[in-house]
Amino acid sequence: MRKPTLSLGVLVAALTSGAPAFAQRPALMPDDPAREPPVVAPAQPVGAAPSPPSSDVEGPAGTPAEPPSPPAPVRVWYGYQTAVCDVVSIAVFAVGLDLARSSSTSLLGISLGAASGFGYVLAAPIVHFAHDRDRVAVGDIALRAGLPFFSALLGTLLTLKFNSLAPELIGIGVGFAAPMVADATVIAWETRPPPASVVAAPPVSLVPVLRIVRGEQDRVGTVTGVAGTF
Repeated sequence: MRKPTLSLGVLVAALTSGAPAFAQRPALMPDDPAREPPVVAPAQPVGAAPSPPSSDVEGPAGTPAEPPSPPAPVRVWYGYQTAVCDVVSIAVFAVGLDLARSSSTSLLGISLGAASGFGYVLAAPIVHFAHDRDRVAVGDIALRAGLPFFSALLGTLLTLKFNSLAPELIGIGVGFAAPMVADATVIAWETRPPPASVVAAPPVSLVPVLRIVRGEQDRVGTVTGVAGTF
């Protein structure tokens, strides 16, 4: 009767001693992700430049978005400058005409009248030259010198035909006034490039930084500092 008892004890002891061994080896299921090999990304060659991001921006419908159109040039009026020159020329001519009526100041009046004539022909074209419009300035000189002459000539012919002074006065007045009005309203416009866009500077901001780093032999440390944008 003692042998079966001893055999049963030995069997129980063997099972008991082998239990931890089975517990240390958990069974893995066939679909366990731990059994799958890790996916390794292909290494980028040393010295190779990173591929630039794609510049094709798609719109909401999947079509490439159109780039923004460049700003249009700006038209600027400077006719007030030519108008000021013409007003000064007219004022000088009026003063010279008044002085020319007197014998003592006739020479000064004639000089002022000649100066006003040169100012009428050249002052406004100089303004066009100052705005880098050389061709317009040359055409304006021809207009101011030629139109009064031809209009006065036409007025004189009409005066001789109709035996009246009115056509000649009208011709002279139109010949001198038309270039001044055309300069101030039609010719004195220039096209300038659009103003450059001004980018606002970002505001200055400071942010505290706390970073946890792991050094050699699994030592953990902290790095503190301040980061900012300027």
